[in-house]
Formats: sequence, C-alpha cells, structure tokens
Amino acid sequence: YQETFFPTVAKLGIRDIIQTGDLFDRRKYINFLSLSRAREYFFHSLYDQNMHMTTYLGNHDVYFKNTLQINAPRLLLSDYKAYIDIIDKPQTVGDIDFFPWICADNQAETNKLIKESKSQIAFGHFELTGFEMDAGVPCLNGMNREELKKYEMVITGHFHHRSSDGHIFY
Repeated sequence: YQETFFPTVAKLGIRDIIQTGDLFDRRKYINFLSLSRAREYFFHSLYDQNMHMTTYLGNHDVYFKNTLQINAPRLLLSDYKAYIDIIDKPQTVGDIDFFPWICADNQAETNKLIKESKSQIAFGHFELTGFEMDAGVPCLNGMNREELKKYEMVITGHFHHRSSDGHIFY
C-alpha cells in the first residue's frame, strides 16, 4: 500500500475510492494481527492521505448467510466513520445504486431498488450466473445478469477473477 497504492492514487489526484465488498476475508473471525496491520497500513493511511472510501458489504463481511446485521466493517471500523462510509442496505447515493451482498433479509429491497431506480450505474457484490468464479470455472447458479440490464454499467465484487461482458465488470 505504501509503495504502490497510495503513491498511485496521490499521483492521479484520486480522493474517493469505492471498495467492492469482502473487505475482510473471513466470515466468522479476524486475526488480531491482520486487523492491526490493516488499520496501520490502510485505514490510517486513508486518513493521512485525506481520502474517502465507500465500501459495501460482501459475503465474507457478514457472519450469517441470511442477514447483514452482524458484519465486520460496522464492528471494526466505527472509529473511521468520518471518512469511510459503510453501505449495508441497497441504496442510491448521488446517482449511483449500491447493492451489498444479497440475502434473505434484503432480497425484496434489492428487487425494488433495481425496478424503481433511475440510476445508470450500479455497484454491487453480485453472484451472477455465467461469470467465471475462478479462471475456467463458471458460476452455475446465482442471479441472472438480465436483471441488471437497465444499468449502463455494473461494477461488482464477489468473484476473485477479473472478467467482463462489456456491461458488467468483475
């Protein structure tokens, strides 16, 4: 972060970043040393660099599969709320729609926002059928990409393999 990420964003004049979910890797716990280093190397540096970050919940950020109620960003980053926004429900910010991990608790709210929104850009943590989860391994279940066709561009986290169909970008 100190040798590549922060010097690059400073050089480009970037002050706002969007993190696409799975801020932390483990759903059930975090190693204290890892948390300490994340705070030192990244979260404190955001403040030092006068940057703002928006993050939304990914599946690895939440403890339960059917609700986003207990999540690592809310529990571990509350002292950074002045410059880190945590999105834990489907919502429109400015003219962009944000969708955290879709689960039983927010499915109806997600569907409603997709249907009613006038936004042209969506950020989410989508599990979309047909995209590669890993190189050569397609997702065989999940949401149909056609449900997002109303957006001009969709940027999503979740799969740990970069891919795109020209409309949806992992």
